Amino acid sequence: MTTKTATLALLATLAALPAAAQELRWQTRPTGEGVIVAWEVPETGDQSLALFCRSGGRQIEMRLLEERDRARDGVTLPVDFATAGGQQRLSMKGEMQELGDALMLLGSFPADAAWRQLFTAGGALSITLAGETETVPLAGAAPAMTALFDACQGK
Repeated sequence: MTTKTATLALLATLAALPAAAQELRWQTRPTGEGVIVAWEVPETGDQSLALFCRSGGRQIEMRLLEERDRARDGVTLPVDFATAGGQQRLSMKGEMQELGDALMLLGSFPADAAWRQLFTAGGALSITLAGETETVPLAGAAPAMTALFDACQGK
C-alpha cells in the first residue's frame, strides 16, 4: 500500500467515525477533592460549562466559556440561568485563560434547593448574557447534578 493510499484510507476511516463522538455531552467525574460535572466534548478537555464542588463545601464553582465577545477580562457581569425548575442570576467575572486565548466566566453559588431544582428539572438550560441567550440541553444530566449537589452538601 502506498503512502497516498494509506493516507486516503485513514481519512476515509476518520470521516466515517460518528459525528456524535465530537458532540458536547454531560460528563461527571469525582476528583480527590469533590465532584465535577461538565458539558464537554468527551476525552478532549473542551468544556463549555463546568460545575465543581469540594466535598462538604456548600458552594458550587461554575466556569462558563465565553466565545461571543460579550465579556472582558477582569469585568464582573450578571448571567441569568433558567429552566423549567426556576431562574437564577449569578455575578460572574471574566478571566482570560493563559492557554488557548479563551475567556472563562467564573462564579460560585450556594448548593441550595433553588439551584438544585434549576439544574435537575430537565429540559434545557437557558443561559443569558448581555441580552443573548444560548441553550444547553439537560437531558441525562439529573443524576450527575444530584451527585454534585449531594457531595457539596456532605451527603
